[in-house]
Amino acid sequence: MKDYDAYLFDWDGTLARTLEVWLELKRELYRKHGLELSDKQIVLSFGRVAQTLRECGVNEPEIEAILERMGRLSSERIPGAEFYPHAFEALKLLKARGKKMALITTGWRDTINIILDKHQLHGFFDVIITGNDVTEHKPHPEGILAVLKALGVGKDMAVMAGDSDKDLVAAQNAGVDSLLFYPASHKIFYNFEELQACGPTYVLSSWQELIDQLQ
Repeated sequence: MKDYDAYLFDWDGTLARTLEVWLELKRELYRKHGLELSDKQIVLSFGRVAQTLRECGVNEPEIEAILERMGRLSSERIPGAEFYPHAFEALKLLKARGKKMALITTGWRDTINIILDKHQLHGFFDVIITGNDVTEHKPHPEGILAVLKALGVGKDMAVMAGDSDKDLVAAQNAGVDSLLFYPASHKIFYNFEELQACGPTYVLSSWQELIDQLQ
């Protein structure tokens, strides 16, 4: 792997195992309301929960109650999501090597601040871009371009690491290299061939692979 000056990271599904938290949370709520959906069906409901509930015959007042509870539980559980194995070690190694690092996430600033506190990450990232800081979210390149400007790093010396097509396309739109993080646990969440079609520069199945390449 190229020796970059700046490493840009997505948070959800890249550094933190929030995808699994969402899956368990939705499985729990659906079952509580008498809905036995497979994990694959639950994953397909990501981003369209209300529509999925309607398709299952849930009435509107109950849908509102489920969405309210989902929002409350997610605010409690998402900040506590564990790191993927060796993710924190990779961050520490990059920091020790004097690399510039940025976090680019669609999560809200208040949530990210809670996460930084919980995981003692204050000072790790030179720049943090949240959903509050941009007018256009990924795959728009606004966040990446703002980071490059703030860091004073050229496009050819930065790489964006993420788990989704939005991360990869955002990198492509910004003109920077991309790193697809695709551990075995992501198979239920993403189609690998579809992600490959987004043209990632690198593909890693674990953060240990990055550590090995840096050492």
